Amino acid sequence: DVGSAEVHAAVRSAMSAPIRTPQYVQKTRFNNSKNSVRAVFVAGLEGSGHHAWQDLFKACMDMDSNACHVPEKLQWMLYNNASFGLFNAWDGTESKWYDLRQQTLNKLKEQKAYWEARGGTLLVLNVAEYVSKVGEMSYPNFIHGPERSLRKP
Repeated sequence: DVGSAEVHAAVRSAMSAPIRTPQYVQKTRFNNSKNSVRAVFVAGLEGSGHHAWQDLFKACMDMDSNACHVPEKLQWMLYNNASFGLFNAWDGTESKWYDLRQQTLNKLKEQKAYWEARGGTLLVLNVAEYVSKVGEMSYPNFIHGPERSLRKP
């Protein structure tokens, strides 16, 4: 039997080893100007709370559409149930994917500039099923035909 003192000593030793990475993520401080624009993308497995975040962001947008914004065109560029987006299964050419990637980056920069000029906002990049053709982009809940094969890891 290993006693708790031995376990604690092993954990302390492992955490203090110089070649190990820190056991936490260093906090990053962002500029908090009144014109700040932040983007949020909720990632997680099906059942991990996407619906709760969707409800929260929808309520925020309904109360103050300047505080939380759902950029529909940008969401469609990321994932689209009716066609394709960056996060859809891809059957087009590699160059078309890179073209869409560049268009998406340009749209994100456009949204950032637009909202900085209006005092800032939070851009919600997914979890907005109330936006048609988008969905929550949670695994394994892909609705678009080609993604169905991705349901089996």
